[in-house]
Amino acid sequence: MPRCDGAAAPRDGGWAQASSAAAAAYPKRVKVVEVGPRDGLQNEKGRVCCDNNDPRSDFTSAQNVVPTAVKVNLINMLSETGLQVIEATSFVSPKWVPQMADHTEVMQGIRKVPGISYPVLTPNLKGFQAAVAAGAKEVSIFGAASELFTRKNINCSIEESLERFQEVMAAARTANIPVRGYVSCVLGCPYEGKISAAKVAEVSKKMYSMGCYEISLGDTIGVGTAGSMRDMLSAVMQEVPVGALAVHCHDTYGQALANILVALQMGVSVVDASVAGLGGCPYAQGASGNVATEDLVYMLNGLGIHTGVDLQKLMDTGTFICSALNRRTSSKHRFSAVLHLAGLKAVGESVQKPLEYYRVNLTGTIRLLETMKAHGVRNIVFSSSATVYGDPKYLPLDEKHPVGSCTNPYGKSKFFIEEMIRDLCRAEPDWNAVLLRYFNPIGAHESGMIGEDPQGIPNNLMPYVAQVAVGRREFLSVFGNDYKTDDGTGVRDYIHVVDLAKGHIAALKKLKENCGCKIYNLGTGTGYSVLQMVQAMEKASGREIKYRITARREGDVASCYADPALAEQELGWKAAFGLDKMCEDLWRWQLQNPTGFSKN
Repeated sequence: MPRCDGAAAPRDGGWAQASSAAAAAYPKRVKVVEVGPRDGLQNEKGRVCCDNNDPRSDFTSAQNVVPTAVKVNLINMLSETGLQVIEATSFVSPKWVPQMADHTEVMQGIRKVPGISYPVLTPNLKGFQAAVAAGAKEVSIFGAASELFTRKNINCSIEESLERFQEVMAAARTANIPVRGYVSCVLGCPYEGKISAAKVAEVSKKMYSMGCYEISLGDTIGVGTAGSMRDMLSAVMQEVPVGALAVHCHDTYGQALANILVALQMGVSVVDASVAGLGGCPYAQGASGNVATEDLVYMLNGLGIHTGVDLQKLMDTGTFICSALNRRTSSKHRFSAVLHLAGLKAVGESVQKPLEYYRVNLTGTIRLLETMKAHGVRNIVFSSSATVYGDPKYLPLDEKHPVGSCTNPYGKSKFFIEEMIRDLCRAEPDWNAVLLRYFNPIGAHESGMIGEDPQGIPNNLMPYVAQVAVGRREFLSVFGNDYKTDDGTGVRDYIHVVDLAKGHIAALKKLKENCGCKIYNLGTGTGYSVLQMVQAMEKASGREIKYRITARREGDVASCYADPALAEQELGWKAAFGLDKMCEDLWRWQLQNPTGFSKN
């Protein structure tokens, strides 16, 4: 497959200029408002773990209410992540939102950390008074830019809802309690469809004017796009200072991060999110969860924007709440295993540059394993090589064949990495690893759209043969014709790259068995000489492939082919494609990409 050495910028430096301009537009710091304990759980259906010895399993079959202890633990864990604002609960009628019936118990049960705000939702004066009595120091009110949604949500018109909020605002001023305002359905409504930006601006202005210190603009059903977000914000910013705005994006159509990015570019520096992507809306059927806080923080980290949030602790919190609810996280950044395919991989080059091979392959793997350990990921599939067997003592090669007598630094680096992983699995039994000893992957995807595009002179046989066939190179150099093989040229086991990919899927499934450290050959079990491979490509391409015999290449062995029986027995994997298919698919890709990907 194409080697990813990084793309070069245009000669005019356009990318660098655009990147600098975009970076300058982003805020240096973003306040993340965590809404999972309230907005995330209020619509939870209660798919709970049924361990009778676990306090998380106290859901009643009638109401499926999330246990108070789970909510308290969730908020306490979030308080350890570095978040500044955690919306704790909602003081609404249990008749309408049963999940929030324990609001007082939650507020009195959580550990309030200095410097963190724990606002609560209060839709009316009665709710406000109950919240203050429970110890709330900040509240939120909840309006909408849609008339129909407002009637469905709080059984009144927009104007009537604003009048009710005046009572809350007056009481809050008296108690010196800050009030945040939500405006729902700013980019679409489940009942009215598209909402005009002017209406959003009007409602936002009224809520800001009555004293809300911040207005959170909610894409309640997740139908917004970057364009509609830009247009809506442009209208609202005419009426409300950008410093008093936040965005609250649901991810129904996978647009939440894109919409947030637009908001950041327009100067918004407060973003609502929900751990593990929990959420929905009890009055908006089909609305998916909020953008996952983990995904938001990951994106902001990548932009160099400070949040003060510890991503690993956040991910651990997401794991906790999803385990308690017996559901999967909606975050895109929860990893269970690593496929390690990165490294330098040419036999001849490794003989010429041994230190580079050891530095990249060994040091890179150590850093990877350390990072996995730090993040609690202890499952790995490693791309090893048949070169660890060295000069074969018998053929075909099975996994019991001695290893370590490698004939080149590339093979030695693979052997050393295997030993590192095996030692790690012995020392820490919660690690699982599958070491896949590749034979010689060739071919391409049958579509012709994905194939191997080596940069510079190919180090492997078949990419070079294909380039000779397509006319990019004049002839092939065959390294030696005096080996003890049928035609004197080296014999190897070639495997279709798609079969190889399927082998990795089988290996990932094996990890789920807590298999410890396992080793498997991935090959066809058949060896072909260099000249047989030339003939096979001539057949597939219909073209003559010129070659010249040269001296043996240092580090090569005469023959090397697999006994893949163990992979079939334990992984349920067996190579499906033969040599003709390998060459046909390789030629199809080369013909469609005669000069490779970068120059098409």
